[in-house]
Amino acid sequence: MRFSLQSLIFALVAVLALFSSAASSQEFSPKELQLLQILSRNRRLASDATEGRWKRGDLERFRTSMEILNRNRCFFNPISC
Repeated sequence: MRFSLQSLIFALVAVLALFSSAASSQEFSPKELQLLQILSRNRRLASDATEGRWKRGDLERFRTSMEILNRNRCFFNPISC
């Protein structure tokens, strides 16, 4: 089974979110924020005309990922939610 670099980074973010001991469920650690910023960067397309734009569905996938991270954080650390 092959994993892309982006999926491995996202898995690392998920693990960090699960074991994070942050006081608030709405705040992420600086390392989590850095990884989320890397994940949220749009992918460059080959065409110069579309360079720098979001691909169709990227924003929805990112929002869904953030919702999953928040749900997991609240499940494993309900005191902070």
